[in-house]
Amino acid sequence: MKAAKFFTGVGIVFAIFPALILLLFYAYVLRARCAVGYWPSHYQPESWSMGFSGHYALLRPWFHVFPLGLVPLVVAIYDAVLWAFLRQFPKQPFVVLTISAFFVYACLLTDPGEFINWFRD
Repeated sequence: MKAAKFFTGVGIVFAIFPALILLLFYAYVLRARCAVGYWPSHYQPESWSMGFSGHYALLRPWFHVFPLGLVPLVVAIYDAVLWAFLRQFPKQPFVVLTISAFFVYACLLTDPGEFINWFRD
């Protein structure tokens, strides 16, 4: 039973992860806004040349190497494997994943301000 609680907790942390990356991204956008005095747009300013190398390094893999939109799918696979091995449906991780995935996909599809395109430029 302790193993089930541990792996359920891991599933919840994994489910929150995509939303945390997206929040970190919008913190980067807000930081760029405060630094230059206007909302960033295509090539104005270059996202990589802002001087926030640590912040940029944390975000770059999720937008350039491994797409952020695939992270909820990987977490869903983890939850499904967890369900198969523990023989009980992990309700909490799936609820958290549903909320997190909705938040991530809504922001990725609507991209208010086209900040994701600015970051990828």
